[in-house]
Amino acid sequence: MVSANGTRLFYLDTGNIPSDRTVVALHSLGADHRLWSDQTVFLAPYAGMIAPNTRGHGRSEWDRDVHLEDWFVDTRQSSSTKRESTRPT
Repeated sequence: MVSANGTRLFYLDTGNIPSDRTVVALHSLGADHRLWSDQTVFLAPYAGMIAPNTRGHGRSEWDRDVHLEDWFVDTRQSSSTKRESTRPT
């Protein structure tokens, strides 16, 4: 979990850690990080993978007063956090 503008956001961080190759996988509306389960397993030996849940999706909190700029900050925050091993769920 990371915090962006006071909202707790979940992200999956898995794969070859540390890696100089990291994939950031963003899901569409109505989905969460599990959308990328197959790709996570396939890419694990070759690259790291970060799959954040956007606000109100999966394990991330929702903030009723959200603006477009918040989504950009959320993505930057979850993808720039120090990489640690996390098992896919």
